[in-house]
Amino acid sequence: MILTGAGEPERLIGKYVTANFFATLGAQPALGRAFTEDEDKLGGARVVILSHRVWQRHFNGDPHLIGQMIQLNGVGHTVVGVMSADFYFYGRQNRLYNDLYRPIGQKAGLDYMRDRGAHPAIFVIGRLKPGVTIEQARAEMKALAARLGREYPKENADHTIELSPLLDDYVGDIRRPLWIIQGAVGLVLLIACANVANLSLARAASRRREIAVRMALGAGRSRVVRQLLTESLLLATAGGALGTLLAVRGVHLLVKLNPDGLRRLDDVAVGWRALCFTLLLSLLTGVIFGLAPALQTSKTDIHDTLKDGGRNQSAGGARRRPSARRASCRRARAVTAAVDRRGVTGA
Repeated sequence: MILTGAGEPERLIGKYVTANFFATLGAQPALGRAFTEDEDKLGGARVVILSHRVWQRHFNGDPHLIGQMIQLNGVGHTVVGVMSADFYFYGRQNRLYNDLYRPIGQKAGLDYMRDRGAHPAIFVIGRLKPGVTIEQARAEMKALAARLGREYPKENADHTIELSPLLDDYVGDIRRPLWIIQGAVGLVLLIACANVANLSLARAASRRREIAVRMALGAGRSRVVRQLLTESLLLATAGGALGTLLAVRGVHLLVKLNPDGLRRLDDVAVGWRALCFTLLLSLLTGVIFGLAPALQTSKTDIHDTLKDGGRNQSAGGARRRPSARRASCRRARAVTAAVDRRGVTGA
């Protein structure tokens, strides 16, 4: 329909719907009301419900538009409602946003609406009763189609009724590629975590003397494990934060590229659910893949490690000044004495 009288004329695309259309979808206009049964029949008042986009673009979001008349195809229509900004309805294989909605009952008097051989392109949406499966509904609708075929053999003999979840019409065949991508991302995450765990184990070997000194001075094994897990969690959280930043930038790039076949692409964003999932996943990976290096490092043999460290230090002390060598030897003897006083035997 052509909208006039509200700035430049514009061609709007909408749908004819029944009075209970919005209630069936569990949605109601954000402003005003839905259609009534009296409006959804022959001779009903000319009313229209606008989309949020048209309301903002042509009427500057005027809250007093409800009850006023606008010109569609040169005929006055009363605006009874405005849908919310996040309401979309495509229908089967229809990628167009709907600019407006009108009562379908007002078209019932048209010849093609009464002709069973015509194809007015009307699609039906319903809700399953509690406890009824979609397989049961399919069987019932096929039986109904068979009965119509017997009653109207000329028009309905070769026709049937197909049922599919409305969600499948929205997402189409993109569910399987998304699961494949999700699996690939999971494998990359596992590979990255395994690499980081191996690096942590390699780094732990160079920190054996440090851990031995901490344990010799009174740090228990559980405290050492907590420290190493904290370091692992900080690393995982930093990685999660960097991944979130890359995800936000990547989504913006995806929206700009606008690949064909992706519906409601403008609504794709990194929401709070994704952020919570990223935080939880970062914490889990930090604990799971940091626990093995932490436990391995905490098993350090204090006595043998300190002895090996003292011998290595003595071997390298010839290249140092005598004062530095004597200070190092005194520190090593003090730590060894502390170990002997505590009765530590390397366990």
